[in-house]
Amino acid sequence: SERFQIPKLLAPRQVHGKEILFPSEEAPPEGDSPEGDGIFLEDPAWRGMLRFADCCPVILFSSEPHPWMILLHMGFRGAGEQIPSAAWRLLRQKFPSLNPVVCRAFLGPAIRGCCYSRNVEDPFTRRGMEIFPDSLWELRGDICLFDLPRMGAYLLEREGMKEKHLFFVEECVSCGPSRWYSYRRGDAENRNVLLGGVRG
Repeated sequence: SERFQIPKLLAPRQVHGKEILFPSEEAPPEGDSPEGDGIFLEDPAWRGMLRFADCCPVILFSSEPHPWMILLHMGFRGAGEQIPSAAWRLLRQKFPSLNPVVCRAFLGPAIRGCCYSRNVEDPFTRRGMEIFPDSLWELRGDICLFDLPRMGAYLLEREGMKEKHLFFVEECVSCGPSRWYSYRRGDAENRNVLLGGVRG
């Protein structure tokens, strides 16, 4: 029988940015991990892993022109940096003929507009209010509430993906009943984990 091969793992050090990494056989310095908040996967020998507390997991995938997947860690700053758009820039470079309408995306679980509040005076908050339409945030006095998964969906649709091809976990990690780990609910150390890869 064919010998089972243990997949190799890329688990970057997440920094709330928009860098998307490719698996590499080159070993990083001992005790160090590459910085990034996205992982591109097309080699079945590799898996990618990202960790989440309130931020939004985003999985982009398609079987065209062959099976591939991009895993994204999108927090508020990553949304402001428009990491889903960065993923699409990478895809257009790698697959120039790829049509967004054949692609799919999964978003969530993450903190939603019911619980994710930011101070209006914060420059990052102001930038978010400028980038995203007011249907994705709600102003309440000196705070603004944001819905991370819907922000990600807005950016993906702007790249040409179809709304019907975007799938959500319609639950807030902070106040929902499923007891996801949530930093805002008091989970300072525990994290939700996303592990993904493509089949051979």
